[in-house]
Amino acid sequence: ASRARVIRQLLLESLLLSVAGGVLGSALALWSFQVLVALAVPALVPPELSFSFAWNLSPDYRVLAFAAALTLVTSVLFGLAPALRASKPDLAGAIKHGSASVGSDRRGRRLRGTLVGLQVALCMALMIGAGLLLRGLQATYSIDPGFDYRDVGYVSFEGRLESAGYGPEQAAAFQQRLLDEVQALPSVVAAAYAMRAPLAGDMTGTRIRLPGDGPDDYRIGEENQVRPGFFSVLGLPIVSGRTFTDSEVAGTQDRGGTRPAIVTETTARNLWPEGAVGRTLLRETIAIENETFVRRDVALQIVGVVADAQLTSLGTID
Repeated sequence: ASRARVIRQLLLESLLLSVAGGVLGSALALWSFQVLVALAVPALVPPELSFSFAWNLSPDYRVLAFAAALTLVTSVLFGLAPALRASKPDLAGAIKHGSASVGSDRRGRRLRGTLVGLQVALCMALMIGAGLLLRGLQATYSIDPGFDYRDVGYVSFEGRLESAGYGPEQAAAFQQRLLDEVQALPSVVAAAYAMRAPLAGDMTGTRIRLPGDGPDDYRIGEENQVRPGFFSVLGLPIVSGRTFTDSEVAGTQDRGGTRPAIVTETTARNLWPEGAVGRTLLRETIAIENETFVRRDVALQIVGVVADAQLTSLGTID
């Protein structure tokens, strides 16, 4: 056979192997993706949601075209070099110099072994990456945030009540009426109001300092405005002190007086190792007076200490 015919024969074999691998790989990828989605969605999406997701799991023609092009390119690249090598044997040299032929064959085996080792290493790296991603997904799903989130739902207002024409008193009355109606539902055990929902990732940052600190010695903290039943709804235990009272919550509308506050165990331990209940904390507020921004400190009296929990996002302690 001529050299061109040998090369065509070897390239055809390489092309058949590549096409078979590409077809089987694409089919396996599509099937495994559908199975993973079918297994993951029921575990990640609560079944009590009133809506469902419309998943389009059909293969995309662009992805299939890329896979086909990659298959053809790899078949040519990895089939041409062996074909050129095999189609031009040095028969005379192999007969006259057997040792040289053995050395050349040894070099070929070394090259093949290197390529196989590289392929195994790349596959191992991909397997390790996939395993770490699955482990992270499992850890995220099973992590304990420090509060009860199962069978707990929240309802948020679309936009601010003020933008809908509610005044301060009307907004407070609407929120209280809504809370009372939700608590009266037969399937609701408890309900509470909070400015920020747990794990929403939008906790309000604020600057705080101790009364004895300098005017610039502020610390950055996260703040949330909640009603007294917030901690019981989420199963957050008050480790010392107490929770808010209704009269205290109503009194927080007075911006001139001292406001009650509850801090986490970590905050209490860092600021007051000897005990936090009854202590005073200063929180910076910004007001507009005569078209200028004025910074003031509002006194917060610590009435309780709550257990640490990951309320803003998973992986952090608030």
